[in-house]
Amino acid sequence: MNQRASGSSRRRERLLCRKLLEPYCREVIRQRSRVQRGAGVDPVHELRVASRRLQEALDFLAPYLPEGPRKKLHRRARRIRRSLGELRNADVMVVLVSDSMHRLSPAERTVLRPFLSRLQTEAAGLRRRAIHRRAPRVPGVRKRIERLLKDLPDSSVKALDSRGDEFLSERIHELSKELECARRDGPSAMHRLRIAVKRYRYALEFMERAGRKELSGAIQETRSLQGELGHLHDLDVLLEILRKERPAPATRRLELRLRTERKNQIDKTRGVLADSQDLLARLSLQAQIRSAT
Repeated sequence: MNQRASGSSRRRERLLCRKLLEPYCREVIRQRSRVQRGAGVDPVHELRVASRRLQEALDFLAPYLPEGPRKKLHRRARRIRRSLGELRNADVMVVLVSDSMHRLSPAERTVLRPFLSRLQTEAAGLRRRAIHRRAPRVPGVRKRIERLLKDLPDSSVKALDSRGDEFLSERIHELSKELECARRDGPSAMHRLRIAVKRYRYALEFMERAGRKELSGAIQETRSLQGELGHLHDLDVLLEILRKERPAPATRRLELRLRTERKNQIDKTRGVLADSQDLLARLSLQAQIRSAT
């Protein structure tokens, strides 16, 4: 009787690991199929997001997964995202500059219009090449997923819950480090902070799916902070564009206005962070842990 109960428990534990991982695998497969049917703006973006989330799930479950298949799937998810990077960047730049044009004066729009035309031509060319070969060359992933899920080891509910606390602590430590670097407000430091916030958010979402419903408030706070950092990143990209364009009075006026907007956006981002009580509490706890060790 005890042996049967023990065997049943192990099966449930094995199923838990599979239950947590499979949705991320299915989403990557689904979004890849959408991209294969046509390299539209939304499918390309959603596949890149799905591949990032799968990597976070694999990182979380690393202690419970066979190392070889896990690493191969992790590398494949990264390769999928990078295979679409050029096309996605072109799409983002077109949208970014197009949206910015609506807020500019006629003289300022004249500065960016030639660059927008070049971006649109670049994006259209990438998409035409994708259509010509019927789909972008997105690496396959199904076989690697099947290989990983074929023989998952046992893992206990208690162990997974403990891993959650450890995993969130790792992401908070990473976020705390990037926050310190970002105090200098440099574009590269702020970009790294945005990536750290995104990784932290994905970790929270994974834990919520695993049963930690109390994290929903932290997810909303992190999503808001990520949005503000995203807008700041957009301003940095626009400023970099202007630095590469020919200097002209309208260019200088536009750059000055964008720098003022960037300063205001930094203040707004800091305000959102100051209101993120859950995140601040976690950062404070992490600092206490570091000072005690």
